[in-house]
Amino acid sequence: MLYTAHNYLTHYYTNINMSKVELAAMREASATLSDDAKRTAAPPSYFTAALPPKQPKKPIAFGNGKGLKLSEISYVAKQIAKRENNDKGLQLLHRTMYGAPAKATILKRNVRQFNGIVYDANLTRAKMEARLENRNLKQLRDMARILGVEGGNRPDLQKNLLAFFEKPTETDIAKKGVKKTTKKAAKKVVKKTTKKTEKKTKKTEKKSAKKDKKSSKKDKKSAKKETKKAGKKEAKKAVKGPKKPLTAYMCYVAENRATLAQKNPNLKQTELVKKLAEDWKALSADKKKPFEDKAAKDRQRFENEKAKAK
Repeated sequence: MLYTAHNYLTHYYTNINMSKVELAAMREASATLSDDAKRTAAPPSYFTAALPPKQPKKPIAFGNGKGLKLSEISYVAKQIAKRENNDKGLQLLHRTMYGAPAKATILKRNVRQFNGIVYDANLTRAKMEARLENRNLKQLRDMARILGVEGGNRPDLQKNLLAFFEKPTETDIAKKGVKKTTKKAAKKVVKKTTKKTEKKTKKTEKKSAKKDKKSSKKDKKSAKKETKKAGKKEAKKAVKGPKKPLTAYMCYVAENRATLAQKNPNLKQTELVKKLAEDWKALSADKKKPFEDKAAKDRQRFENEKAKAK
């Protein structure tokens, strides 16, 4: 909160026990000041310096050389493809060929487009030799490995690389490397095909073996069933003979069961059998005699049939 000069003075002098006359004189003196007077600050000063304008980058000229594009040499193209997008070896190769670095997004594309150095006022043979001279032996060997250039000591490496940069061609190392890669690829294809065929044959053999086992098991089970059925039939035929004779009680049940079931339809089979047994026990000897005679006749029939079967 900002105080005006009048309010500030009044507040100050009242705190130091001024008299009323002194306060009135002070107020008259401060009346000339405007109540809207405010404290103002000076604007800050900044250091400014004029920067030199950015010079536009020179575009890289592709396709002006006398040799093959690196993308047309299959060995070199494969070596470039193996590397990462921002590989240090490729970046160094780009600087050596074009004299400037490249972004990771266009590095491989620029390297593939190279087809030879074009000497002019900006780039002379001496400058190119100086670039190679500034590289250490490890860097020179890495560039030779990418381009398929023959190695050796440092002077030989520099000479062979310079000759390649002036006119890129497919070297003997590149040709041999392509042959090796094609042979390896062919071997891999043959191995893959043989492995696949072997796996398929093994799978088919396993499936056929499983099917044969299942079929043999089914045949065994069916053969066992048939033999059991045949044995049962033969056993029945062997056992089959004259019908066993009925007893007097069985003769009574055969005659009276149907009539008892009609009279008592609510009775269960077990209850019917019990009722018939009770009725049979309750019968007198005279009433049982006809059934006993029937049983004696049936016994005689059984004996006669048995004698004939022998």
